Amino acid sequence: MAGTESVSQDDLIVCACGNQEFTARDAIDAALFRGELDSKWKEFLRFVESEKRADELDLDLDDDAIATAAEAFRYEHDLITAEETEAFLANRGLTLDDFTDYFTRHYCASAITEKVLSENIEYISASSELRQVFTAEAVLSGELDRMTTELMWRLAARWFNEMVAMEAMYRRRCDALLVPQARQRELVMLRLPLTRFETEVIELESHDAAQEALFCVREDGMSMEEVAIEGRYPYRRVDFLFEDIPNDAQQRFLSVSAGDVLEPVARGDGFELCRIIEKIEPKPDDPSIKVHIDQRLLSRHFSELASKYTQRRLGALTSAE
Repeated sequence: MAGTESVSQDDLIVCACGNQEFTARDAIDAALFRGELDSKWKEFLRFVESEKRADELDLDLDDDAIATAAEAFRYEHDLITAEETEAFLANRGLTLDDFTDYFTRHYCASAITEKVLSENIEYISASSELRQVFTAEAVLSGELDRMTTELMWRLAARWFNEMVAMEAMYRRRCDALLVPQARQRELVMLRLPLTRFETEVIELESHDAAQEALFCVREDGMSMEEVAIEGRYPYRRVDFLFEDIPNDAQQRFLSVSAGDVLEPVARGDGFELCRIIEKIEPKPDDPSIKVHIDQRLLSRHFSELASKYTQRRLGALTSAE
């Protein structure tokens, strides 16, 4: 694979608003301003220190494990060929060395079992070289993409030039959006998607075993946990929202009630038996439901504004002439 030269933070364009372009450094600085960078920076420093410690210990790197992680990344991003991977990296100002170093750092962090204490370096006082490596880390981990989205949402409210004023305007706009009437309207539309199911599940090795367990619960009145203990089957409690259920399985949960035991379904090499403990419709005073509704209101509003007034640049491929 051909190499490329890394692009500095000041040159890597991630989005634009009007005639003004914004770089990866802008997105990172904005996250720093909002107080959202510290945990990611400290985690990155731990990765770096782990790699140094691995060098000190002359640790034998598991090249197969590193290659497997890189291959999983390529598969996740649909990078089938070396040329596609090269284009992906070049478009983000990264080299193949940046790519390999990323997975090596993460391998070392997991391979070093002793507690590693990283240097107490603030992001703003770090060397340009270290910040450059952090940018590569943010790109490949997907964190820079999230930072860019947050910046684009704030750039959508383009009435201010200074960062403090921009953040204040964003907060005021959020307060105007997140009013009780809007939340109630959204709750009505999301009643089914945000319905919560509390369930208990048994994992069984075959369809016959699952049918026998179903009979024990339905006809013999045994509890799911009793059946699991008697048959030495894995048992667990699982809570989820209707919207989290795969589309092809949602029909099974539309008309269930508390106490219902669903027909066994195939899972991997075996089968699962599921019992509904409770079916809970969303309530406006439920904090978790409020978070879901608020995020949907904000995402819809700011995504529409962002599509009108901002353009994402990082990851956009240019057509060959």
